[in-house]
Amino acid sequence: MNKFDECCTRAWVGSQTAADKAKDRARAFGRDESGMEMIAVVIILVIVVALGVLFRDAIGTLFRTLWGQISGENFGDV
Repeated sequence: MNKFDECCTRAWVGSQTAADKAKDRARAFGRDESGMEMIAVVIILVIVVALGVLFRDAIGTLFRTLWGQISGENFGDV
């Protein structure tokens, strides 16, 4: 193999098409884990807020009962 053929072969093997580059970037994006902690915190906060909204009355009753026992006052079931 002469030098010209060798250079052409290396250039052809080393070059990537735009589709190959896009696939490589998509794979790298899929493997990238930066920002995952932030997403996990946001999901946990959404769950906590949703549970707070769903059990709003029960949580309020619990705190009123506990505060009444601590302070000695009777708020009853308000």
